[in-house]
Amino acid sequence: MGEKTINILNLWTNIFIALYFVILTAERIQSLVRAGSNKALLTDGLHNYMAGLCILSFVGTIAILIARAASSNSHVQLILLSAAVGCILLSGMVHTEYTIPGIQFGAYGVLIVAMLLKVITQQDVLTTGRRVFILLYIVAFSMAIPVVYASEIKNKLAFHITESVVSFALVILFVVMFYALFAGQYSVITHPAFIVFALIGDAMVLALRWSEKINWFVLVALAAAVVLWIVGIIINKPLLK
Repeated sequence: MGEKTINILNLWTNIFIALYFVILTAERIQSLVRAGSNKALLTDGLHNYMAGLCILSFVGTIAILIARAASSNSHVQLILLSAAVGCILLSGMVHTEYTIPGIQFGAYGVLIVAMLLKVITQQDVLTTGRRVFILLYIVAFSMAIPVVYASEIKNKLAFHITESVVSFALVILFVVMFYALFAGQYSVITHPAFIVFALIGDAMVLALRWSEKINWFVLVALAAAVVLWIVGIIINKPLLK
């Protein structure tokens, strides 16, 4: 792959990441505005948390992106970009009123495309097939992050606290994986602590709400992530550095 092609792919990577920020932020703002207009924004403790997290997410993302723009160090810029990607994602992991899932998935979709383009340009890290395989693992892992939903189960307070903590923590782990992917540090991505935490955290979230509703999306994504992690470790172990 020539330098010109790599530069073009890097340009499109940046464009898709920018689209991720724009699309997700727009969807989150419309949800908060509509919920506020219809007096459905601050109805209880959980909704107060979700609205507060969204606002802090917006402020934090803007601050991080400004800091990134002011930095001239490429390594620091990558760290700050990864942090910004995760910071705005926190707002997308809470189901506020008038959420539009289709638009959210569109935002996540363009981010995945950006990650794929980055993987394609990393010619000196593993083989293309192995890199793509690990990317699939990251995608499955990210899909296994539970969205914070309101519940009416008997122990709903415990459930709301558990799902909020697990969701927040898994977003942080995704940020680390995102950074490692863009830095070409693939051995970090497959660290067993990540998938073990996802298994334990998701298991608690799924179990607490099992009697009310089975979150098949998270369950299937988690199962896929586990399978991909196991297979990925087997095929990449001799090559991961």
